Amino acid sequence: MEISELMKKFTDVVGIDAIEPDDNGAYHFEIDGMVVSFAERKDTRELLTVAEVGEPPPDGRELLYRTLLESAFLGEGTDGAAFSIERGSGQVCLHRADPLDLMDLDRFRGMLERFVNVLENWRRLVADFRETAPGQAKSAAEDARAVRQSREDGFIRV
Repeated sequence: MEISELMKKFTDVVGIDAIEPDDNGAYHFEIDGMVVSFAERKDTRELLTVAEVGEPPPDGRELLYRTLLESAFLGEGTDGAAFSIERGSGQVCLHRADPLDLMDLDRFRGMLERFVNVLENWRRLVADFRETAPGQAKSAAEDARAVRQSREDGFIRV
C-alpha cells in the first residue's frame, strides 16, 4: 500500500480531515497532544513513525540514557521501537520502521495504538527525569524497569 493511500484511509476511518504531506512527504498527526509523524523511506519501502519524547535533563543524563538503552534491549520497553537523539534539537525521539508493503489499515491502527501507548509512557518518564533532583533520578529509572516488567502480560499502558 502507498503511504498516501494509507493516510487517506486512516483519516477517513477515524473521521478527521485529510492531512496533506509536508514538503518532504511526511504526514503529521496530533494525537492526545503529541505530534506523531509518518514518512516513507523510499530505498527500503518502510513506513517510518517518529515522535519526540522530550528533552533530556541537564543533570542525570547518564542514568536516563542508560534507562532508555536498557529498555530498548530487544524492544522490551518500546514494543520494538528505538530511541534516538535528534541532532538539531537534542530531543529524545522514539521511532520505528515497518514494511510498507505489508501494512494495511488494521496493522497500521494497531501499530499506532501501541506506539502512542509507549510514547505516552516514555514522555512521562523523561519529564520525571527533568523534574527530579539528580540524586532522586533513580526512582524514575526504577519506574522504567517496572514498565519493562509489565510487558510480560503484553499490555504497556500505565
